[in-house]
Amino acid sequence: VNSFTKYEDGIALEDWTRLAISFSDTIDPTARWKLEIKAMSGTIYGDYGNDLPLDYLIIEARNGNGNINLGQGANGELKGPINLSTIEQALIEDAPQGSFQDLKLFISYRLGREEDKRLKGKHPDYYFVDIEFILSPYP
Repeated sequence: VNSFTKYEDGIALEDWTRLAISFSDTIDPTARWKLEIKAMSGTIYGDYGNDLPLDYLIIEARNGNGNINLGQGANGELKGPINLSTIEQALIEDAPQGSFQDLKLFISYRLGREEDKRLKGKHPDYYFVDIEFILSPYP
C-alpha cells in the first residue's frame, strides 16, 4: 500500500493477469477442464512484518476475448469472486478444449475493498503473496 487513497479505499487491479490456456485430450475429445487457484502461504506478507489475512484479497476471472467465449453457455462456468485461501478454489469449471488463441482469461484482484476488510487502520506496508494456478481435467 503506497498511497493514502489505496490505504483508505483499497486496491483494484482489474484484468491484471492474462492467461492463455491450451487444453487438448487426444484420447477423449469431449474431456473438459477446470482452473483453480490457491495461496502458497497462510497469510499476505508485509515487507515490514505487518501481515494481512488471505481473505482480504478477492480474485475474479472473466472471459479474456479468445476465440471461445468462456463462461457462456456450454463454454464453462466462471466462479467467483472468491476470497483467497490455501485451499484450491475454482475460477472456472467445465470448460471446453481449445488452443491458446481460443481459451483466454482475465484475472482481477481486489485488496481491502470490502467494508469489513478495509486497510485503513492497518499498518501501511508493501504486501505480497504467492499464488498458484492449477489446470486439471474436470470433474
